[in-house]
Amino acid sequence: MIPTKKRPVGITLLAIVFLYIGCFGTIFYPIIMLAGGAKLFEHLASGMIHSEFWLRIAINALLSVWYLFYVAYAVIGFGLWKLRKWACQAIL
Repeated sequence: MIPTKKRPVGITLLAIVFLYIGCFGTIFYPIIMLAGGAKLFEHLASGMIHSEFWLRIAINALLSVWYLFYVAYAVIGFGLWKLRKWACQAIL
């Protein structure tokens, strides 16, 4: 019989939260942005950046980084679920 690791309750709860945020954000964020959610960022940034070219670059960079954070949450949540050491170090 192969010995199994016992997952602590706190790690399980953290993994569930990270997976929930990461998976739903990864799925629904592009849908919201394509439906016009990026207009809020455009409105906020237009007061600071007056060039249309740099405004588009800044908004696309911000939206891309935000999406990558959702992907990172999902990856870290999966790592916590599998009890990977790097995932535990990532949340500290």
